[in-house]
Amino acid sequence: MVSPGRQAINSSRLTSVPVGLSKLVRSMGVLCAACALSPNVAWGAMPHLNSDGLALQLPAAAVVPAEPIKAATEEDVASIRQLGPPTVSDDGAHVAFLVFEPDLALDSYRIAWFVASVRNATAPPVNVGDAGEPSLFDTNVNLDGTRGRGRSLTAKWSSDGRWIAYLRRKDGRDQLWRSSTDGAVREQITFGAAEISEFAWSADNSSIIYSTRWSHDDFQKALASDTRNGVRVTADTTWNFAKSWPIYQLGSGAEDKILAVDFGSRADRPATGAERASFKSSITRSAGMAARWPASTWRAALVAASVHNKQLGELTVEIADRVGSARSITCPERRCRFSRQEAALFHGAKAEMVYFWRREGVNAPGRTLVSWNLRSGKTRDIFRTYDTVEDCTSAGHALVCIYQNPTTAPRLVAIDLRDGRLSTIADPNEAWGRLRLGRTEWLRWSDEQGHPTYGVLAYPLDYKPGRRYPIVLSGYATAESVQGDVGRRYPTHVLASRGFFVLVYHHWRQARGNQTTEEVWKSMYGDDVVETRVPHNQLQAIIHQLDNKGLIDRERVGIGGHSNAMNIAAYGLIRTDMYRAAALGWIRWNPTAYYQIMPSSARRIEAGAGLTLPEEARAGSALEKLSPSLNAACIGAPILVHASDDEFGRSAQMEALVRFADAGRPLEYYVFPDEQHVLNHPAHRLAEFRRNTQWFMYWLQDREASDPIDPGQYARWKGYKDLLASVADKSSRRCPALRPPLAQSP
Repeated sequence: MVSPGRQAINSSRLTSVPVGLSKLVRSMGVLCAACALSPNVAWGAMPHLNSDGLALQLPAAAVVPAEPIKAATEEDVASIRQLGPPTVSDDGAHVAFLVFEPDLALDSYRIAWFVASVRNATAPPVNVGDAGEPSLFDTNVNLDGTRGRGRSLTAKWSSDGRWIAYLRRKDGRDQLWRSSTDGAVREQITFGAAEISEFAWSADNSSIIYSTRWSHDDFQKALASDTRNGVRVTADTTWNFAKSWPIYQLGSGAEDKILAVDFGSRADRPATGAERASFKSSITRSAGMAARWPASTWRAALVAASVHNKQLGELTVEIADRVGSARSITCPERRCRFSRQEAALFHGAKAEMVYFWRREGVNAPGRTLVSWNLRSGKTRDIFRTYDTVEDCTSAGHALVCIYQNPTTAPRLVAIDLRDGRLSTIADPNEAWGRLRLGRTEWLRWSDEQGHPTYGVLAYPLDYKPGRRYPIVLSGYATAESVQGDVGRRYPTHVLASRGFFVLVYHHWRQARGNQTTEEVWKSMYGDDVVETRVPHNQLQAIIHQLDNKGLIDRERVGIGGHSNAMNIAAYGLIRTDMYRAAALGWIRWNPTAYYQIMPSSARRIEAGAGLTLPEEARAGSALEKLSPSLNAACIGAPILVHASDDEFGRSAQMEALVRFADAGRPLEYYVFPDEQHVLNHPAHRLAEFRRNTQWFMYWLQDREASDPIDPGQYARWKGYKDLLASVADKSSRRCPALRPPLAQSP
């Protein structure tokens, strides 16, 4: 067990230290109750808002927060403010970004656009306009077939750096707005009924060019007709389970209309040929992985590189001078080889320099920012870290990124491309610095076959050496260590404050390279279920190591599981008595769910992973190995579930409830409305935080909270204990072949 050396980070300063790897789960819900931002209110005290709220003041980054005063609570974690991807002005001087603030009382979010100086930490960010109604789902949940824009919304700068343009939603419709960078002018640009797909500034900043496909009026007419006459569905229909209605695909296959609106006339008109070409070029460039220099003799873009052994690809760029003479350059050094999907290029102040992030390995923590001189061919490490640096964009001599680590909430930072120095641009979560947090430690370990992995271990807040503590395992995104796991369901520092060790572990996986979708599914869900079996073995190994060190009580281990981490939890629950209790996002692998998911997905899973129809499930198949429902009689630990209404229907959860009831096994189940893969409503997230914490306190510490979320929960949970006592001997249950006893693990 190894903890990499790292430099401490306090709440007022950031230094060049290790950071995590996994991307954030971006969805936050479709909500709006008082969406605007109140005037002249500091981050620390925000009253309820009305729709005419104007400005929220952020402190300058140089402000030093107060000393820690209290332990973290569920409310503190549920109130963490999130940031949208930053965009930088062409001169690299300013950055625009969205801030999302949860309102627990209103069960909504306040969102606003801010502009901050990249170079002057003493200048506070400026609120340049509220962003309207949040539309924050990341998947196709709307009946109109559109994708929620979520926290992926970005502003677009005018080339002179005086304005930003952005989409603002009101009454369910997106319209284009623009704001001056000092916040003095905020004005609506479009007023039509059509859904806006993309937009861009004209070359002279005198107009906005945008694309549309269909109108809300068209959708309402189609919906009204079908509710009256019925809508025809087939085996290929995509169904919206949350809304119990098929998803429409209006305008499918139709070409977008490209329009322009002039700031002088304020009238929409068809875009000219030159405007259409400029618009398409701008959208293609922003969607790709190109590194751009606004005025340079060089131009570089990533070329689809050859991939060796399905693991490493060469980094090749195409460069061109101003007269259009082009050639390709391939980086000769090994550090320039990486999985193609991990590639991202950034430009700097010097035209001949290219910068990119390199992972240290698929199953090793850490990334390194590397510079590559296109003239000399030499590379150099600029910045190496274990924590989370994401959504980076170029700003001359710096990269502007969103940053967080296991003890700090998200903030906006700049990484100096010359020396790797990291500084804060804006911190919307300065109140987090006033919380007492326990020690955290990066761990690296392997299972008995030598498969490496890593994780973040949070110590109990008032840890006393020599005492053994219960532990909660959650996975699989160390990037979300502050908020829990990949689904933000298990509040790490709240559990630590209640006397738990918490391990946020990385989900081990095989190198993907250029695997086909079917090959990926097979590696995940084929008969060998290697990407579930290996992580389970790794958890057994780390529990054994922590027990040998005298840190934990191996008889008091709990596990959380969201998304693919539910497979790992289920594998252990079915095969071992390793866990005293579990809290999951839903119950996966119910056989009848085969007919509930999208047919194309079902066929892909079946073909790629060798899964069979439910009625043909065989011994040794992934379905038999991973399905808690099929193995309910084998499970000897109580399971708590918080599920969305969408996944309750999509994943055939009634089957799980019935099978567990028939087997006489406890399954405490809660469903939340208007949700998807991740719970997004602030009130729902708070309820899950509280119940998960109280659940683990009861089963792992024999403690009852003074403020139970449900007054009847403890009487019900005591009944579960009595029920489980009658099936304590696992050898008497119908179980798959067990792994060797935990004591034999390395």
